[in-house]
Amino acid sequence: MIEEALKTFRDTNEVGEVLRAKGMVEDIDGQWIYFDMVSGEYEIRNGEPDYTGRLVVIGTELNTKRIEELFGL
Repeated sequence: MIEEALKTFRDTNEVGEVLRAKGMVEDIDGQWIYFDMVSGEYEIRNGEPDYTGRLVVIGTELNTKRIEELFGL
C-alpha cells in the first residue's frame, strides 16, 4: 500500500503536486514501515515501533481526502 501511494505521488498529479513525503506507519502485521520521498525518488524501510504513525506530505494543491484514501485512513 505504501509503495502504491508513493508511485501515485511520483507518477501522477492525482493528489496534487507532491514535493516531499515522509512518515512511519504500522502495517497489518504490526511491523513499522518508514518511508521518505523527495524529487520523485523514494525509499521504504522497516523501523522500530513508535507510539503512533506519522505522515507528512508537502506540495501544492494537495487533495487531502485522496491522500487519506491511498493510506487507508
